Parts: sequence; structure tokens; C-alpha cells
Amino acid sequence: MGDFSEADIAELYQQHTDATGQAFSHDALALAWQLTRGQPWLVNALAEQAVWKTAANLERTQTIDEPRLRAAGEALILRNDTHLDQLTDKLREPRVRAAIEPMLLGLQVDQAIADLQYVYDLGLIRLDAYQNPVPANAFYAEVLPRVLNSSAQFGLHSERIRPDWQNPNGSLNPHQLLRNFLEFWKKDGEPMMATISYHDAAPHLVLMAYLQRVVNGRGRIQREYAAGSGRLDLLVVFGAQRMAIEVKVWRDKRPDPLHDGLEQIERYLTRLSLDEGFLVLFDQRSAAPDWPLRMSVSQARTASGLGVTVLRG
Repeated sequence: MGDFSEADIAELYQQHTDATGQAFSHDALALAWQLTRGQPWLVNALAEQAVWKTAANLERTQTIDEPRLRAAGEALILRNDTHLDQLTDKLREPRVRAAIEPMLLGLQVDQAIADLQYVYDLGLIRLDAYQNPVPANAFYAEVLPRVLNSSAQFGLHSERIRPDWQNPNGSLNPHQLLRNFLEFWKKDGEPMMATISYHDAAPHLVLMAYLQRVVNGRGRIQREYAAGSGRLDLLVVFGAQRMAIEVKVWRDKRPDPLHDGLEQIERYLTRLSLDEGFLVLFDQRSAAPDWPLRMSVSQARTASGLGVTVLRG
């Protein structure tokens, strides 16, 4: 069976409405397409989770709206069904790693390699408008790093994440959050990276594991992969707050990524209509300073004057 179109999803979900009287909102249908891109197993599993589990206590006269469908997507990830168990096994394969790891890092993937076609055939990736590989859908954009950093998440016990990143009113203090991460990274970054099988992407995956523990059901992380750009864009959504983070790596034979990073995060912040962001630079050069000496926090401004907190680790 091929993937459903956006119209196919609406038609399928309409069958539930016709049978029960319970509708899906327009925003919920749009989210279903965004999360699944029509992959049949996901389309069905998402609706089943929303209707029969996440929103099981709703009267059939009440609509399945966007927040309920998003909660169903999160629950589906946490359920770790057989489908996701198989995904874990696939990600261990060297030819899958050859395509997925550079995508996570924002590096150019060699489109001529047979591995790319294999991963495409598995339904893990698709090609964007520029013919660059990206996760097949928003669901996999979320699941892939969670599967890969699951050992790090398991090791991130609550005592390693001090709660002072949260203001007295329950809101997020982004600056304190990243200061806490830097303290954690200084102490536990190296051993935590050793738990990640995708070594080149380990800094990114540990950072995402840390952020995932922080939001912990009270928010979400949106990930954007930009092949060939050398960056990963993260958006932490916590209530009404949005925290934009750009992640880059300083590698051998490359200049300090600060300049490019400031240009890139300026575009990201402008697109999000935010006036402040965070740039995380991981120094992975073979001649990098000793581990504790790599750590610093400084302030910078983009060409247009947007404020950026720069964290080096």
C-alpha cells in the first residue's frame, strides 16, 4: 500500500465521523498530515490512539482537536510499539547510519550511495524540494533522535537536572536552562556521549536528551534538519514560550563556526519572529582544549542586532 495523500487522510478520518458523529477539526487534520505524511501505519495508529485512548472519555459530540491529536502523537511515541522496536533495530544497521547520521548533523548526504535508496525504501526519509534527504515525516523527525539517545535519556536521572531553570510562576528560564546544561556537560558530557552509538552526532543527541527530560510532557521540541548547512535547529516550546537553539560543531580543518552560526540563527529567529536565540557550538577538533576549558557562555549580536547567547562546549 502506498502513502495516503492529505485528502486520503481526511476521507479516512471522515469515515469515523460518519460512523460515530465525532469530527476531527481542520487543524487536527492538518497536524495528522504533518506528523505522518500519509504513512498508512502511522495514520491509522495516530487516529486509534486519539479516538480510543487519549480522548477515550470524550463524548462523541466533542471534536478531536489539534491539542488532542498532538497528545496522541506523543503517547504513540512513548508506547514504543513493535513498529518502533523494528525501527530501533534498523537504525543499528551501518547502511542506515550512513544516511541518517549526516542528516542529523546537517551535513550533505551523498545521494549516489545505495544506502540512501535503501533508507528511502524503508520509509525513514523523503527528499525535500531541494532533493535533500529529510525525515519522512514530523513523527520520525521526533522519533529518530529519541531512539538514538534513549540510553542517554535513561541515564539523565532527575538529580542531574536541577529544577532552577523554572521560574516561580512555572515559566521557563532559558538562560538558566542552558547554564545548567553547560554544568552538566562539563561534568558528564564525555561519559554520556560514550553511550551514543552515532558518535559524530553524540553531542547533538545528548543535548536533545537533556532538553527532552526538561520539557517532560509539559512542552515539546521541534527539530529542523537542514542538509548541507552544518547545523541543527531546535525550537523548545514550553507553554506560550518559544526558545530557539541552533547547534553547530567545530571540526578539524574548519574555521570557528561562530560567524556562520550567527548568520544562520538570525535567519531562523527572523522566520520565527523572535528577537533572542541561543547558539550552541560543540568543539570536536582533535586539537580542542581540554574538556573543562572548552566551556563558556558569552553574548553576541547578529548583523541586524538580534541578541544571541553563545554556549561553547
